[in-house]
Amino acid sequence: QTYQNIEVILVDDCSPDDSLQVISDYLENKKTYFSTSIVRHEVNKGLSESRNTGTKHAKGDYIYYLDSDDWISNNCIELLLNSALEYNSDVVIGSTICYLEKEKIEKVIFPLKNTKQFLSTKEEVFDSFIQSQWPVIAPNKLYKKIFLEKNNLKFEPKLLGEDELWSFLWAQYAEKISFVNENTYYYLLRDNSIISSKTKKNFEDMFFMLSKFSEQFNLEKNEKKKQQIKAHILSFKEMILMMQWNSLPNDKAYFYQNYKRLKKYPFL
Repeated sequence: QTYQNIEVILVDDCSPDDSLQVISDYLENKKTYFSTSIVRHEVNKGLSESRNTGTKHAKGDYIYYLDSDDWISNNCIELLLNSALEYNSDVVIGSTICYLEKEKIEKVIFPLKNTKQFLSTKEEVFDSFIQSQWPVIAPNKLYKKIFLEKNNLKFEPKLLGEDELWSFLWAQYAEKISFVNENTYYYLLRDNSIISSKTKKNFEDMFFMLSKFSEQFNLEKNEKKKQQIKAHILSFKEMILMMQWNSLPNDKAYFYQNYKRLKKYPFL
């Protein structure tokens, strides 16, 4: 990285392969410019808890999540940090490129749609989330650590597609966010990845997230924001039906079961 005052925390979530040995060998034989540590889980806890563990052990002022099969540009941290310091941002969002493993091509699947480089109010930030101006993925964002701690922001354990809920939560608290419209993150997309294949577990977790959105809808006092959350719920309900129809086309009983479940949540 062009910016080198970085603390790297690697979380071993009881990986069944030899990745930990590969990492240990690399750290032993290569000169690293970063403070690097390995934190081990005693049992497999999943991606959400791995991120929570990394955040808990971090000593720096900012947090950046990098998933194990992805990579970043050489100037990624420098670009995001410069933006964070310039605007005093709670969160900085970079541009992401997907690498399709099967086709061996790069493609923009999570585009940035921001019209401003900087948003300076809670209302603007949450509206940008509702308008899908940036991807909900947790990586490729530089988070001010004190912002996460102040608002007790953590990933929900054992949840597939946890980034949907994570972004909904932090977007409600952030007062200042900024954007870097250069490609800083390379997201490896496999045919069997979480976002390209769905199981019943995925859909049950979507209903859990939907319940959290609805809780916030019921608690919200501001009428404008209440309507924004409602719009998000409606969009999320539509996405559940479309994904389930495409992913589990032969399970009609489960589809109609979930169709009835969706009627319990806010609608037009």
